[in-house]
Amino acid sequence: DVVEMSFSTNENDSVNFVPKKIQWADIPENVCSKVRYSPFTFVNNKRNQANSLKTLSVLVLDVDGGLSIDDCVERLGAYTFHIIPTKSHRQPKDGIIADRYRIFISLNGIYTFKDNNQYKNTMSVVAKILNIPDDNKCREVARMFYPSPDKELAISGLGRPFNLSECINDYAETGVPILSDSAVMPY
Repeated sequence: DVVEMSFSTNENDSVNFVPKKIQWADIPENVCSKVRYSPFTFVNNKRNQANSLKTLSVLVLDVDGGLSIDDCVERLGAYTFHIIPTKSHRQPKDGIIADRYRIFISLNGIYTFKDNNQYKNTMSVVAKILNIPDDNKCREVARMFYPSPDKELAISGLGRPFNLSECINDYAETGVPILSDSAVMPY
């Protein structure tokens, strides 16, 4: 299974993001390298909302406490996922020590969003459906994430891909992102 994400060209670059197709199993290695990444790709590799192609082949949720990794694994058990601790995992942050990590969830295809609001609303619905207390500041079509420190700490689960169209149909106010029939990923 292949996903497309974009990666900065060096560890100090937060603007120039190059698209890269990677195997699902290689996500932990790629996001634990020394470069920043985004689940989105961008026109001319310039990361900003205006240049975002607004296409998504993997869901990424950022959790900064409120749910242990063990409980998260239980909630995601039916899906194909990776949970990768961040550099602030179990480190004091604002006086609080908590599990902090990113969740990568396999999708049943490639989705295109009409704008940032549709993506933000969709991610809000996904977080509610999965009962995941994600960081809502990370819900934007130009979101960049810093690398995680250790791929050896990744936890993976093999279930089914998440069907975004099916779950969003129940929330008409959000609008359904477009599933690209010509680019459906093989499962």
